Amino acid sequence: MAESDMVIVGSNPKKFFLKLMETLENKVSEILQELNDCSVGNPKQCDNWVVILHESLEEYEDESGFVMISHSTLKQKTDDIFWHLDYLQRSIRENKSNQKGKAKEETLNNEINKNEKLQFRIEQLDKQITFFEKEARRLKEKVSTLELQKEGLLTRLSEVAGLRLCDNNPNIQDLSDTKRPTKIVEAFGELYDNEWTNALEDLLKTQLLEREAIDTLAGILKSVFETCNTFARSQRIALLRGMVLCDSCPENDHDALSQGLRNKIKTLQKDSAMDVYPFVKKQVDERINYACLDKEVKEYADRCAELSWLMNVQDPPLVLNFKARSGDPVDKKKFSVYTKNGSVVDFVVWPAVMYENETLFRKGVLQAK
Repeated sequence: MAESDMVIVGSNPKKFFLKLMETLENKVSEILQELNDCSVGNPKQCDNWVVILHESLEEYEDESGFVMISHSTLKQKTDDIFWHLDYLQRSIRENKSNQKGKAKEETLNNEINKNEKLQFRIEQLDKQITFFEKEARRLKEKVSTLELQKEGLLTRLSEVAGLRLCDNNPNIQDLSDTKRPTKIVEAFGELYDNEWTNALEDLLKTQLLEREAIDTLAGILKSVFETCNTFARSQRIALLRGMVLCDSCPENDHDALSQGLRNKIKTLQKDSAMDVYPFVKKQVDERINYACLDKEVKEYADRCAELSWLMNVQDPPLVLNFKARSGDPVDKKKFSVYTKNGSVVDFVVWPAVMYENETLFRKGVLQAK
């Protein structure tokens, strides 16, 4: 190397350059620390340049301690080091920027994935909600249908149970019916207290004996009641045969008519009783010789006809019990005594009212001896 190309640096150049190398090493260490967080490029490259610089300096050290270095070489070495330092710093900044961008992108991607998953879940839930809403409507409609069926069956069951309970059951009565058996029996008792008493007094005025007058009034009641019984039975049979379109169907043919329809026939007969009564009364009048009857007796016979008709259209029909023969023991459960006390029957004054099964409604009256 020519002497003119050499540069002498300071009185203690080695110390100067060592100081410079220390400064550069510190700077490189700071950058390396940043590189450890960024992992970009080759972190050992700066160390390599520092080593190279040390080696260059050591090559030119002489015995006096002076370092003689080519100016161009020193400048080149220094420029290279600072270029690499700048390069590393730029790389760090770019890497940090890229890392932030990647972090943001990753965060955004994560959010997008979350949103997509949530959207998918929402769609699934919407489908489930739609399905359950349809199922709820279907079940609600089914419940409504079942409720209607239940109400219909309960109504039908109640009707059937009511019909079976009321059919020929004297203990079950419609309290709203003004023509129910208890009311008719009350009216029958008033007939005995009023019309019968007036008719008896009227007959006694004709010089009849009391026993004869009582027998006459009892005979009128029997005749009227038997006539009404015949008409009521004939009407029931006619209604039954008309319903089944059978001219010879017997009254007790349970196979020809359902229980419900049989009860409706009985109800129809009972409900229309007073509408039909004028026709019944006409038939009764033709069978009884009214010409020989006084006014009081005639009023008694008319009242007997009306109550006898109502008794025979009940379900079950009411019956009159005259069955107390002379000489029989007095049955105080069924009869009260008339004017004389005694242990045996003399004659019946007024019949007891009961059902066919002998359920007693009202006691009769008899003369004892």
